[in-house]
Amino acid sequence: MNLTQRVSLTTLLLLLTTNIIVGITVSQVIRQSYLDEQKRSIAQSVQRLANRFLSASDFQTANIQQVQTKFDHYRDEITTPDTVRIKIYSRDGTVLSSDQTELIGQKLFTDEPEELTAVLNGQILGNISRPDKSENQYEQGFTQLLEVYVPIVFDDVNVSGVVETYTQLSSLNRAITRSQIYAVSLTTVVISLAFIILYLIVRNASRTLIRQDIQLQLDIKKERQYSSLKDEFISLSSHQLRTPASAIKWSLETLMQELGHRQLTPAQREALDGVRVNTESLISIINNLLIISDIKPDYFTYEAHAYSVSELIRESIQKHQILTSQKKQRISFTPDTLDTKTLIKRPALLIVINTLIKNATDYSPEGGEITINQASSPDAIRIEVIDSGIGIPKDEQPKVFDKFFRASNSIKQKNAGSGLSLHIAKQIIAGYQGSLEFTALASGSKFTLELPTINHQ
Repeated sequence: MNLTQRVSLTTLLLLLTTNIIVGITVSQVIRQSYLDEQKRSIAQSVQRLANRFLSASDFQTANIQQVQTKFDHYRDEITTPDTVRIKIYSRDGTVLSSDQTELIGQKLFTDEPEELTAVLNGQILGNISRPDKSENQYEQGFTQLLEVYVPIVFDDVNVSGVVETYTQLSSLNRAITRSQIYAVSLTTVVISLAFIILYLIVRNASRTLIRQDIQLQLDIKKERQYSSLKDEFISLSSHQLRTPASAIKWSLETLMQELGHRQLTPAQREALDGVRVNTESLISIINNLLIISDIKPDYFTYEAHAYSVSELIRESIQKHQILTSQKKQRISFTPDTLDTKTLIKRPALLIVINTLIKNATDYSPEGGEITINQASSPDAIRIEVIDSGIGIPKDEQPKVFDKFFRASNSIKQKNAGSGLSLHIAKQIIAGYQGSLEFTALASGSKFTLELPTINHQ
């Protein structure tokens, strides 16, 4: 099912569930309201007519037969077409008057003393019951009756006696059913209209989301195509540019070697140095562009077998030995004692190490010193590369990892560089959940590399 169909089915299920729950709740509330109203109506009628036809002394007489005529007349007055039976009790629960004459004089609250206590405290009790006691022979033909106990008060303080009425519910049930049907129907219509409006809103929103999702998928597909074309263009262009750039570099080196024994004017030497620096910068940019084109989500993979980080650092130091020898620089390396191993893709980590060591070599003066410290633990690899170079001006330090950033003092010294190496190193380290931080020193710079010792298999 698509999103619109799922929304339609969900809305229908919610509508049915809501209507059922609300319908049951409304029906119960209406029924209880009718029963409470019926109980109040019976109690009011019983109390009003008691004040009219009886007195407190009638409930206290020792000779019950003397008051039977008054009680019979009273019972006739409070009887309605739905009244099934009426009993009148004294305060101690003795029957003073009843349609069932053999009950007169008996105490019938012996099994329900809490009910008698509640009524004598002024409460009107009422409940739906099915008469099944031996004294309920007049009522046993009915499935359900409304049984109401009414306290009779003449002085607004003391309860003189109790009147019990049994009322059949057939007429009341018909009224309740009519009200329930009307209320539930009205509620169902209102809820259905609300759900229809909600459904229309959600359906339109879902259709909009579907259209946006389709458009987004098309845009993503198009963007991937553009990205693929861009990467392909960068790769092809870089490879095409690297060949002539390398040829220019070799030609320039050959020319400088041939002219090395001749006397060059300062202008000629400056021009050749400028060509050399720009050529090296061009080659560096081309190499970095090739690296950038490779850095995609699938770039950050892991080796099948762990390798020593210390050995990788020594390999990078060896690679830069010619340059450090030419500048008479000294590199000191202190490896960790654990010989920590990692599964991070070797070429990726080598790019980072090479970048840090080459930067330290390029920007350190002749005779300078470069220090590499490795302090690892079972959970982390920490490498520090400290140089004694020119450093980075304070106001430019926050940009050290930005694309194409080159410090102003580096440009003045005409050091070759693309301004991409540190940015690439930072991206590679971040891809492996590590960090690369720069710290300015009084003389030189310190780069701190931290990586987790990930042991993927």
